[in-house]
Amino acid sequence: MKSVNINRLPGARKGKEINYKKIKLFAKRGYSNNEIYKAIGIDKKTWLKWTIDPKVKEVLIKIRESLPANKLKGNGRPTEYKPEYCKMMYDYFNIKPYETEKETITFKNGDTITKEVLIPNDLPVISKFAEKIGVHRQTLRNWKKSYSEFEFVYKSCLDLQETILITNGIRGLYNPSYAILVSKNFLNMKDKKDITTNNKTVKAITFITSEQNKIFPNE
Repeated sequence: MKSVNINRLPGARKGKEINYKKIKLFAKRGYSNNEIYKAIGIDKKTWLKWTIDPKVKEVLIKIRESLPANKLKGNGRPTEYKPEYCKMMYDYFNIKPYETEKETITFKNGDTITKEVLIPNDLPVISKFAEKIGVHRQTLRNWKKSYSEFEFVYKSCLDLQETILITNGIRGLYNPSYAILVSKNFLNMKDKKDITTNNKTVKAITFITSEQNKIFPNE
């Protein structure tokens, strides 16, 4: 397998050769990615460049899949990735925002009318899908970093999740507080701010032309 020379990557620091031996050592101890680069003594930026190397990815995946669940620290339950998980995950998130039902209303005089009622579907979330296939959600994040096809599906599912949330939020089918909480914490949405005025009241400035001054001499 062809490896990547880290020193040839843009912005790489000279003298920081990939230390495969230490990566393998700390991975076997069950260290998470954050723990590995700190234990080696490099910064996060350098570590991210190291993980571009196919050999590093292969080492991390193989070792973590071989570790017992109680030894793996913060990287999700070790499990074998299967290509069919891509379709399973997309199908799980690709649902209609709501269902429609017919509701009959009877008035005191005996008259009845039938109207259509919208019933919101539960918002699909990453953790629930992970539970469905018997893994931790961190495992899905690891797969996203290691398998390009799964990364594409993962991001597509987040888009589907956002569409469902916005659709049901606009129609008032989700509790407003819940919708805002999910939007900010799961979809990274933020309140729009007025960066022009810095949210301060701005006084209007009126310009009077010479012609207007003739019409409104006292202004």
